[in-house]
Amino acid sequence: MDAPITSGTTLPSPWREQIEDWLEAVTRADGVRPVNDLGLRMLRGDREGRFWWVERSGALLGVALLDPADRSVQVVVDPTVRRQGLGRRLAEQVLAADPATWWSFGTLPGAQALAARLGLEPVRQLLKMRRDLSRAPLSADEISSLLPTGTSLTGFTDPDLDDLVRVNAAAFADHPEQGAMTADDFRVAMAEDWFSADDLLLVRQDDTGDDTGGDAGGDTGDLLAFHWTKTVGDDGEVYVIGVAPEHDGRGLGRALLAAGLAHMARRGARSIHLFVEAANTRVVTMYESASFEVELRDTSWAASPTASSEDLDEH
Repeated sequence: MDAPITSGTTLPSPWREQIEDWLEAVTRADGVRPVNDLGLRMLRGDREGRFWWVERSGALLGVALLDPADRSVQVVVDPTVRRQGLGRRLAEQVLAADPATWWSFGTLPGAQALAARLGLEPVRQLLKMRRDLSRAPLSADEISSLLPTGTSLTGFTDPDLDDLVRVNAAAFADHPEQGAMTADDFRVAMAEDWFSADDLLLVRQDDTGDDTGGDAGGDTGDLLAFHWTKTVGDDGEVYVIGVAPEHDGRGLGRALLAAGLAHMARRGARSIHLFVEAANTRVVTMYESASFEVELRDTSWAASPTASSEDLDEH
């Protein structure tokens, strides 16, 4: 595999326009999506990134992308040219940029082998969980009964954006990707074809009371939690559930999960998936109690203190 590796801060225009079709072909071959949403936005030019790519005779063979926000790496090699050293060559180029972590979605055997040759160790896992909607979601009255006294389920409007960013940042303060999202990042996501404001469910404190007995919430109508759902065709996703830390433990997550499932069922979803940190056992248990089961595991890898580029081998 002697095609040269090119690098830059944007992919060439033709590949930005074709990237989703190319990634879809890789997904069909592997059974798992090769990049996450942030990676896709970088590849399309909607978000800052750094890239290394190989093309030959007008065909894209492989691409590596580095997210400057957290210095994480995602590498995609076309299935038709694997095991010819291309993954290794791309990895060598990325190593010079001193990345922090490397993602392997689905933790496929080839990715595990390359991680071992790079001297990487698993440091984090995301679970992809799924359930069908053969059992009817809860009714509106049943969902209302799950909400704490003095709170209401509302829809999203543009003036809610600043509150949404604030609660998201607090809820995911320890999450390297989600917690760093800015208002501009939210606007980019909201510009996606699949987005509808109706898909964002909010829980606010009622104007007339505060059942917490403290200063949090109060009679200000504060945003306490949200569930961002995503429905594409008959597939739904628990995109994000965020609860303000001072209101954690009040059952808001369970109520919003139930409300989101019912909403996506009305939108025509027949199956629902989500991603959750494997280490967050309390939340994993909540999803398991709602009939979600683990479908895939995504792994984040980091360099072992003894690793070096000399450990690389053919891939």
